[in-house]
Amino acid sequence: MMKVLLKKQFLEMNQALFRNRKTGQMRSRAGTVGFLILFAFLFISIATAFYGYADLLCVPLVEQGKGWLYFALMGLMAIFIGVFGSVFNTYAGLYKAKDTELLLAMPLRPSAIIASRMLGVYVMSILFTGIIWIPATVRYIVAAGRGTGIVFPILLIFILPLFVTVLTCLLGWLVAQVASRVRNKNTATIVATLVFLAVYYVVYFKLNSFLQSVVQNADSVASVMKSWGYPMYRLGLAAAGDPVSFAMTLAVIVILFALLCLVMSRSFLKLSLGGKQAKAAVYREKPLRASSTNATLLKREWRRFTGSSIYLLNCGLGVLFLIAAAVAAVIKADAVRMVTDNIGSIIPGADGLAPLVVLAVICMFTGLNMITAPSISLEGKGIWLIHSMPVSARQVLTAKEKLHVLFNMIPGTVCAVVCCAVVGADVLTVLLVVLCALAFNCVIAAIGLIFDLKRPNLNWTNEATPVKQSLTIFLVMMIEFILTCAILFAGWLLGRILGIRLALLVITVVVGAVFLLLQHWIVRRGTAVFETIS
Repeated sequence: MMKVLLKKQFLEMNQALFRNRKTGQMRSRAGTVGFLILFAFLFISIATAFYGYADLLCVPLVEQGKGWLYFALMGLMAIFIGVFGSVFNTYAGLYKAKDTELLLAMPLRPSAIIASRMLGVYVMSILFTGIIWIPATVRYIVAAGRGTGIVFPILLIFILPLFVTVLTCLLGWLVAQVASRVRNKNTATIVATLVFLAVYYVVYFKLNSFLQSVVQNADSVASVMKSWGYPMYRLGLAAAGDPVSFAMTLAVIVILFALLCLVMSRSFLKLSLGGKQAKAAVYREKPLRASSTNATLLKREWRRFTGSSIYLLNCGLGVLFLIAAAVAAVIKADAVRMVTDNIGSIIPGADGLAPLVVLAVICMFTGLNMITAPSISLEGKGIWLIHSMPVSARQVLTAKEKLHVLFNMIPGTVCAVVCCAVVGADVLTVLLVVLCALAFNCVIAAIGLIFDLKRPNLNWTNEATPVKQSLTIFLVMMIEFILTCAILFAGWLLGRILGIRLALLVITVVVGAVFLLLQHWIVRRGTAVFETIS
C-alpha cells in the first residue's frame, strides 16, 4: 500500500507534467517530454545564475583557507530558498490536502499517509536547495580540485534538504495554526505574498553587494559566524571535509527529523481534519440599500477581483509600483531633479520633456493592472448565470471596463501629480499628463476586453490558468509595452517641434480616438460576441 501512496504523491506533485491545466486533458508523451525539457532548462538557467554568485565567493575564500565560510554562506542561501520555496506547498499538501478524509476512510495507517506526504516535501526540498547547493558544490570542486573532501558536499545534497524539510514542516505547521484562526484567508494570503515579494526583491538587489562585502571582510564575517552561527559554522566545516563536523551535522539533522516525525504523528489528524475554526459570523439586522443595475454589476466585478488572491496579485500589483514611484520621487526629489534637469544630455533633444518620462512610467505601471484581460474567462462554466440575469451584455462589459479604469485612475492620478510636482511641471502640463494616462488606461481596458471576448477560456480547472497562463494576458502585455514606447517616441518627436504641452495634447487626442474606435467595436459587435459565449 505504501508503494501506491508514493505513486499517488508523485503523480500529484508532477501533475503539470502529465495533465494540461488549461484543458484538463492528459498530455501526450511528446507533450510530457517537451514540458520536462522546459523544466530542466529553467532549472539549469537558475542554477547557472547561482553558479555566478558562488563564483564571487569561492576562489577568494578558498585561497584564504576559509572554504568552510563559503559553504556556510551558500548553505544559508540554500536553506532560505528551500524553506520559502516550499513552505506554502507543504501547508497545502501536508496539512490541507483535499483527499485527507478520503484516505483516512480507507484501511490505511495515518503514519503511511504522513510518510508519503513527507517524502513529497523532502523531494521538493531537494529541488529548491539543490538549485543553489549543486552549483556551489560544482564550483568548489573546480576551485579546490579532487580529493576525499569533495564527498561530503555531494552527500549534503541529500542531507541538507532533510533539515530544510524539518524547517518547512515546522513553518507549515505554524501557517496551519494561523490559518485555522484567520477568518479572511484571502487577505492573509495577499499579505503573506507581498511580504515574501518584498523580502525577495530586497535580498535580490542587495545580494551582489553583500557577497562583495563578505569577500572584503572575510575575517570579521568568519568571527561572527563562529560566535552567532555555530550550526552553520559546523555545516561549513562538514562540507569542507571535516569528518567530525560532518558526523555531528548528520546526527543533529537525523535527531531533528525523528522529533518532527514524532510530533507529526500526534498532531496530523487534528490539523488535517479541522482544529480550531474561526468564529461564525453573527448576523445583525440593518437597513437594506438598493443600488442601480450598473452599480450592482460594478460591485460584482469588484468582489470577484478582490475575492481572488491570484487575480488581485497578478492583475493589480501595478498599483503598488505607482505608490512606490510617488513615494520614491518625494524621498529622492533632489536626485530626480538632477536627472530631469540634465535629461537633454542623456537623450538628445529631450530638454523640458521630463513630464513625458513621468507619463511613460505611469503608463508602464498601470499597464500591469490588466483587469479586463481575464475577466470574461474567469466567469468559467458559470457564465450562464450572468446570461440569465435581466441585464444587457453592454452593461456587463461596461462594468468590467469601469473597474479597470477606476482601479487605475486614482493611484495613477496621485502618482502623476506628485511626480510632475517634483520635476517642476506647471498645472496645465500636469492636467495633460493625467488626461493622457487616463486615455491610455481606457485603451488597455478595451484591448484586454476585446482579446478575452475573442479568445475566452471557460474550461479551466484552476483560475491561475486564465490569469497567468493565458495568451490574452501575454498579448495585452506586449501591446501595452509597444504602446508605451510609441507614446514616449511620439512625445519626444512632437515635443522638439511643438513643445511639451502641445505634444501631450496631440497624444491625448490620438489615444482617445483609438479608445473611441475600440469602444465602438465593443458596443456594436463585442456585445453580440459575448451573448454567444457559453
